[in-house]
Amino acid sequence: MDLLAGGAPCQPFSLGGKHAGEADTRNLFPEIFREYSGRDVLTMEFFDGHRPDTDDAKTLPLEEREQLADLGAASIIRMLYKDGFFHADLHPGNLLALPGAR
Repeated sequence: MDLLAGGAPCQPFSLGGKHAGEADTRNLFPEIFREYSGRDVLTMEFFDGHRPDTDDAKTLPLEEREQLADLGAASIIRMLYKDGFFHADLHPGNLLALPGAR
C-alpha cells in the first residue's frame, strides 16, 4: 500500500478545502509532511488529545462532550454539503478530542 498516495485525500481538509475550513479553529486536520513521507511512511502533524472511546474522553464535562458532538455533526454536514469532500473513515483512531472542545 502506498501511504503517501493515501494521504493526498486529506489535503483538501488540512489546506482548508474549498471554503477556508482552516478559519474554523475548532476543527483541525493534520498537515502532511511530504518531504518526510513516502510509500511506506506517512508523516503527519501530531495532535495531543483523547480518542473518543477512551475513559479520559468519557469523563470530560458534559458541556464539552455536547460541544464536541455538535462540532462532529456540523463537520460532517460541512464536508458533505459545502466542501464536497467527505472523510469516510471516521473511527476513534482517526478522531481526537482536543482541549477547548476542538
